[in-house]
Amino acid sequence: MDAIAPSREEGSEELSIRMVATLLKLMDEIGPSDRVLLIAATNRPDCIDSALRRYGRLDKEIEIGRILG
Repeated sequence: MDAIAPSREEGSEELSIRMVATLLKLMDEIGPSDRVLLIAATNRPDCIDSALRRYGRLDKEIEIGRILG
């Protein structure tokens, strides 16, 4: 997720900003009756745009700890 929707901050590339905006728009258009399950993965959760992590978008998070071996 951090590769396609990085945090929109000052100095971000225009393409990244547009991709995040498009993704947010598409996610907001999903209605409760659409029965969509969206799963996203990242190993850098603090690097994705915070707007994606709000309630109604990617509002549930599951952390999988590091496996030592």
